[in-house]
Amino acid sequence: MTIQVVDISALGIVCAADSAITFEGSHRTNQGSWPKLFPIESLRAVIGYYGYANVGNQTMPNWLRRSLLRIQANSLDELAFELGEKLDREWIRPPRNDGTGFHLAGITVLDQVNVPCFYHIWNHNGVDGGYKATGLGFQVTSDFLGRDAAKYVPRDLDRFFEKKWSQVYRNGALRVYSNLACSLYDFTKRVWEKGLIQRPERIEDWAWHYRFQLETVKSMYKYLPTKGPPLIGRKILIYTIDPEGEIQKLPSHRRKVP
Repeated sequence: MTIQVVDISALGIVCAADSAITFEGSHRTNQGSWPKLFPIESLRAVIGYYGYANVGNQTMPNWLRRSLLRIQANSLDELAFELGEKLDREWIRPPRNDGTGFHLAGITVLDQVNVPCFYHIWNHNGVDGGYKATGLGFQVTSDFLGRDAAKYVPRDLDRFFEKKWSQVYRNGALRVYSNLACSLYDFTKRVWEKGLIQRPERIEDWAWHYRFQLETVKSMYKYLPTKGPPLIGRKILIYTIDPEGEIQKLPSHRRKVP
């Protein structure tokens, strides 16, 4: 298992993941060379996967690369549903019945306005069911535009983000990660209010919050007593998408300002 996070705010989109891999039902943290996030420059988007990391006899990175080259989608909506159909044809149930899921996030155009969007593509019964494949095929949902921000798009998103700083989508090792992440999120808000750190004004600044969050969770596994092996760790990969759709990879270390 891994952790996949998409955060949508007025600043843009943050896509983050660690490098844990589920392969034949086991948790592996030594697959640092396997990319978990893939930028799609032509559609101003990033896609990431979690759960079982094979499609048939192909590793997920290879399958995704080849699929993205072959699919001729003109929009993120088309891409999401074409990927779901392709997965229904090619995905093979693994021995331990582990499911698979994808986060697809980017900037699309709605009524001539650039708006962020998020699609979830998955075939499992969720964290409470252990992410086991349901046998019902892959579902595809537009969770941000079609559900969470439906009342505010396309021209009233500022009011949506006034009510809440950001909309977060998480999947993967949630039983462990969610409580830690929520605590760190609350911590960040408190130090904003106390003036100890500044509120972010750019999407890059907000992305550093997520590197801090994931690196802190990783350090807890490394230095503090925990039950079982670390489910979150090794390489942390983060991409940002600004409101115009420009994609940037966040570096591992922030350059100090003199």
